[in-house]
Parts: sequence; structure tokens; C-alpha cells
Amino acid sequence: MSVRLALAALASTSLASLALIPAAQAQERDLHAEIMEQDAALFGAFNSCDGEGFGALVAEDIEFYHDLDGLGTDKAGLIEAVNTSICGNFRRILDADSVEVWPVPGHGAIQSGVHYFINYGADAPHGRGRFLHIWQETPTGWQLRRVVSYDHGPIDAD
Repeated sequence: MSVRLALAALASTSLASLALIPAAQAQERDLHAEIMEQDAALFGAFNSCDGEGFGALVAEDIEFYHDLDGLGTDKAGLIEAVNTSICGNFRRILDADSVEVWPVPGHGAIQSGVHYFINYGADAPHGRGRFLHIWQETPTGWQLRRVVSYDHGPIDAD
């Protein structure tokens, strides 16, 4: 094979590979959009005191790791917390620009990002934290299976 023919073959293979990149990026954007929809539904329920709506998106075997409160595995307890101690006290605001979504083949997706908490009646958030959510795609829809909520702290007033 001549050098010119080899270079032409390499160039056409490289161009074919480049043609696949937008399709792969589109699939990632679709997964990102799906998970952002799930996040909006989950925290829409959280912010509106709808523990049952929140619970509908949480797996029965939830594991919730929190850097201040420890490990929680009680789905009913999470629902109760949304209905009582969270309700009317504060709400969550997502920093949408911070969110990353990664596929987990054969299972679902990993979502990570930063969120803020604002007391009802306040003008600005009082705290922030980081999170990592493991979402499972089931035949009946998406379920939040694992939560790692960490790096909680006040908003620095610079």
C-alpha cells in the first residue's frame, strides 16, 4: 500500500469517527435532559411539601449518605421529613450549570452538582452543598437509589 493510499484510508477513518461524535453527544444531552426532568420533579415535590410525590421517585432500598446527618435508609422517614421538618422551613435551589450527568450502562445515570437552600421568607440562600445521585431506570420510570449529600455549609458573604 502506498503512503498516499494509507493516509487517505486513515483520513477517511478519522472523518468517519468524527461523524459519530455529534450523535454520542446528542445521546448524552438527552440523558442529561431526562435526569434534569427527574431532578425537577423530585425537588418540585420536595419544595411543595409533597412527600408522597417525592417518595414516588425514591427507591424502596434508598441509601442517603449525608455529611451532617449520617446514613438514612428509611424511605418512609424521608417522606415524613419532606412533609414535616422540611415543609415550610426551606427549599432547594439547583445550580443547573453545575450539574453533570454520566450514564451507568445497564442501570441508569449518575448526577452530580451543587445546590443551595433558602429559608422561606428569605431573600437569599443560607446554605449550599454538593450532591451525587444514582438514578436507576426501571420499567416503571426513574428511581433515585443512592444519594451522597456533602460539603454542606453556609454561603460565604464576601
